[in-house]
Amino acid sequence: MNIQANHIIKRILPNFLLSAAIIAVVVFWWQMTPPGLIGKAKAIGSSVCHQIQSHSFKVGEDVFPLCSRCTGMYLGNFIGLVILFTKGKKAGIPSRGIILILILFATLWAADGIKSLLYDLNHVAFLYTPNNSLRLFTGLGMGLSMSSILVPLFNMTMWAKYENKPAIETLPQFCILLVTALFFAFLVLLQNKILLTVFAYITTGTVLVLLTLLYTVLWTLIFKQENSFKKTTDLIPNLMPGFLTTMIQITFFNLMRIALY
Repeated sequence: MNIQANHIIKRILPNFLLSAAIIAVVVFWWQMTPPGLIGKAKAIGSSVCHQIQSHSFKVGEDVFPLCSRCTGMYLGNFIGLVILFTKGKKAGIPSRGIILILILFATLWAADGIKSLLYDLNHVAFLYTPNNSLRLFTGLGMGLSMSSILVPLFNMTMWAKYENKPAIETLPQFCILLVTALFFAFLVLLQNKILLTVFAYITTGTVLVLLTLLYTVLWTLIFKQENSFKKTTDLIPNLMPGFLTTMIQITFFNLMRIALY
């Protein structure tokens, strides 16, 4: 009986302590950040984005929680994560053509970011003048590239049995993914207050999801638990430290911003 009780305690106690730590960090973060849901979204956004007003869309009189480039990037990640995870436990490498397109997207994102920085510093518009629409679209491509890497990495690391096939196997399938992403980007450009409010929550929520998935993979590798999960509910004990690490990071950067500004 004592052996069984000790076994149960060893299983339950770590999850209980993790739950208590998550609640403590979330409550502390909630109290220190601006009131209202949009205030919380801005706090999450400030942990990963510079939030320069001239580089951001507006929700009525409020500046978007993420700059236009980060909006595109996390919107692309949201679309990529949703579509790719619904393809099952696939962890294969995309075709060479798709990889080249993803590299192009990442290159355009970096080039436009550097161009935008140089323009901010010297106001010289070489080739073109940076604008929020271009930032949105180049960020969108980067987001698709990031999710196309993260989903196979997550599946390859976590699942005991995964398919060694790419989630997006053909160029037409990739085009569907891209068209879907472009459709959502054009919805952002409509500048509708209701739609922008929805996208504000979607993109900042994606920040939480993306960081949680990355930290979950990291903790799984650290504790040498890779390829040991059979169903989604098995992931919960590993998602908890991933989410806790995410909230600690966000809280830390929020405190840094408060101290500096």
